[in-house]
Amino acid sequence: MSLNASCVVPRPDCYPLLFFVTGVHHSGTTWVRAELLRQLGFDNGRINFVRREASPAACNQLPVVKWPYTDATRPHANRLALTALKLGAMVVGVERLAPETIYSVSKRWGDQTHTLRREGARLCAARCAWRQLAAHAPNRTLLLHYEMLVREQGLPAPLIRR
Repeated sequence: MSLNASCVVPRPDCYPLLFFVTGVHHSGTTWVRAELLRQLGFDNGRINFVRREASPAACNQLPVVKWPYTDATRPHANRLALTALKLGAMVVGVERLAPETIYSVSKRWGDQTHTLRREGARLCAARCAWRQLAAHAPNRTLLLHYEMLVREQGLPAPLIRR
């Protein structure tokens, strides 16, 4: 049986992993990923083409992979970031002020006390996990604060030079 050439789905371009963007959900990871890709020359259509990303690999659909923490209270919160470091990527963490993060989550999931407490605990756990990762590889990790990104209206020059 021969395959019809029109039935074969072309494989997406393969890129080495340059940046791995992580942080607590609602901290600005999506914006940082998109801005890094724009700085690397990708257009919005290509950026939006890859909606959900997989684990970092030697070959990726785009050179920037984003994976936010959904629950850093679980063991091995930095497992994917450690994989990215092994692949030679720069790991970029995005952090937002705790009240703003919790407020953003509460707008989407309701402001029940148990939800806010849970999100506060997850935020603290994510910050501890990030500090451990940064101590493990200080030259290949960079922490960006959402407020600084808003104030500077973009990515900092040192990150763009890297």
